[in-house]
Amino acid sequence: MHTSGMTGDPKGVVQTHRNVGSQIEAGVSTYDVTAEDTAVVSVPLFHVGGFHGATLMGLFTGGSVVIHPAWGPAEWARLLEETGATVSGLVPAMMIDVLGTETARDYDTSSLRMCFYGGSPAAESTLDEFESAFEVDELLNYYGQTEAAGLTVAGTPGTPKTEGALGRPVPTVEARVVDPDAGTDVAEGEDGELWLRGDSVTPRYWERPERTEAAFEEPEEGSRRWFRTGDVVRRTDGVLYFVDRLDDIVLSGGEKVAPSRVEGVLAEMDGVEAAAIFGTPHDRLGEAVTAAVIGEETLSAETVRAFCDDHSGLAGYENPRRVEFVDSFPRTGSQKVDKAALAEDLVWG
Repeated sequence: MHTSGMTGDPKGVVQTHRNVGSQIEAGVSTYDVTAEDTAVVSVPLFHVGGFHGATLMGLFTGGSVVIHPAWGPAEWARLLEETGATVSGLVPAMMIDVLGTETARDYDTSSLRMCFYGGSPAAESTLDEFESAFEVDELLNYYGQTEAAGLTVAGTPGTPKTEGALGRPVPTVEARVVDPDAGTDVAEGEDGELWLRGDSVTPRYWERPERTEAAFEEPEEGSRRWFRTGDVVRRTDGVLYFVDRLDDIVLSGGEKVAPSRVEGVLAEMDGVEAAAIFGTPHDRLGEAVTAAVIGEETLSAETVRAFCDDHSGLAGYENPRRVEFVDSFPRTGSQKVDKAALAEDLVWG
């Protein structure tokens, strides 16, 4: 199976029977999936969340699986009503699509006991509205990667709904939060790269030995290698919180800016539908913090910067120096915002 290609060309990932079996075991036990469940699968099957997630979990337990052939918000809700589905999974962009489609709310979705979400951070307001509008008993985060055949960190009913909250590592993997330069564990509450190992973790990339070498940390003799996820996280009271992709961190004037922090602040601004933060070239600073915003016509670059400047949660260097307004975001096959394409469009036009 191939990665989404967020940090370059998609990479083929070798997945063994042990990898996939371990992932299914983790999902079934964590989310208590049974033969009584019916799953509506809307996430593409060429990604682990769609195929190794709800699809294989449902087939493994003897439940029913309904494949949504082409994404449509109202059609998703209609399938829930028609099949009495108890389980489904969406990425945040799909949740926003559903909330913005009035006809989707006309269907009876009360059978839905559990809905996974993942692929990118979701605003707390989006989660609250979705949970209420579609009568979901449990709205739970699903965090994983192709290199681990899917689920590695899971939200549970007790996991906070705050943006970035991932949950706890599933029993089939070990997790560390590590200083990526020193290779040592960071203290609780500090940012570090998430490292994983376990039965679900791939042995290698397909015909990419240089990528395999870069992605794995050689262990002490006799132990398994650690996979470097490239995700910056923070652990607080046992719960992991997503901070950003290591490759997405903007280096501006010697300061490190986590795009997700700024995106979270802009999500609170009236008139902003969505925002994406990334770096663009700057002669003096190296990179300028840049915001691409989808929002109402009354917004301006000045009002966006003023809002960020007044927000106590942001330092001055995190305030976007450049603000561009767009009608939509380019997305990858897994519906993640393609920031590389956004930056290229803005830089090269």
